[in-house]
Amino acid sequence: MSFYRNVATVGNYNFNFRPESGGGQPPQSPSKIGKGRTANIVRITGSGRSYEQITSKSSSECSYEEIAADINKRLPKRRLLPRIVLWSLILSSVTTFMLYLKDVDELGGFFFLLFIIFIFITWPFLYVSRSKKETIHLLYDISPPKEAEMQKFYEAIAVLNKSERVWFETNQKKISDTRRNAGATASVSLVCATIHPVPSKKMRTNIDVLALCAWNQSVSFFPDGIFYILGNKFYPIPYESTKITFSENHFRESGFIPSDAEKLGQTWKYVNNDGSPDKRFNDNGRIPVLRYCKIKIEIGEGLSINLITSNYETGKAFAHILHEYKNSI
Repeated sequence: MSFYRNVATVGNYNFNFRPESGGGQPPQSPSKIGKGRTANIVRITGSGRSYEQITSKSSSECSYEEIAADINKRLPKRRLLPRIVLWSLILSSVTTFMLYLKDVDELGGFFFLLFIIFIFITWPFLYVSRSKKETIHLLYDISPPKEAEMQKFYEAIAVLNKSERVWFETNQKKISDTRRNAGATASVSLVCATIHPVPSKKMRTNIDVLALCAWNQSVSFFPDGIFYILGNKFYPIPYESTKITFSENHFRESGFIPSDAEKLGQTWKYVNNDGSPDKRFNDNGRIPVLRYCKIKIEIGEGLSINLITSNYETGKAFAHILHEYKNSI
């Protein structure tokens, strides 16, 4: 299945990035984009990349940094529902007090009417307005030869789906007392990631990309770079500026054990320096030692994306594919 669709719509503006296959595209007014929207377009050909932004007022060439700035601007900074509830309480409280001073008997009817008006009129207006401001439109115009190359890349990185578990490594700290931690020299915090075909519900695009999502972060592999979102901050990362490495990590698993993880051996929950069980503890059970793969994507400024796969060979293959694609674009 192709990852790319050469037609897309932003508001009432219809894009056809290959007009020769659809009879051409009639001229359109930028106003069809709709107020509050911006169509960010990335064009990729054999000669390089170019960028364009189309708003309801005009269209102009831009830079990669300007597209990144538009995406950062549209990432939701605060959730809408709590603000609606807060303003509902404030408005209803003020109205209730005013009606109480006027006529106590009419209080219930007026309060109910006010609530209905707010929900069925104010909420849809706020929702549509907020959606226009926060929805990210990122479209790709890719030449046929480049599409063929990228199709192979996306088919290859789908290997990540073969790993039963993929995690984000969020924190790592050294352990001084290894005897009470199954002989481990470091404690690692992992957040389980889910794999989605699109980066976010708030992003509209004409390509299907691989995205790993956790509760406060996501990493998406776009044709021209890696999109990393951490909290409310978006980091655009061109492939050529990354350093991709992988390593073998040995994990002492006391909880869930993925079925595709290679078991290297076992240790004890409380272990002596010579590897024997510490007999001072009665609940000293055996703990398996598993081989995981750690993929490190260094993106500069001391920031890196660390992914862990339960299947070592899958993680290794994924890292090699990313590295080769980085060197080819």
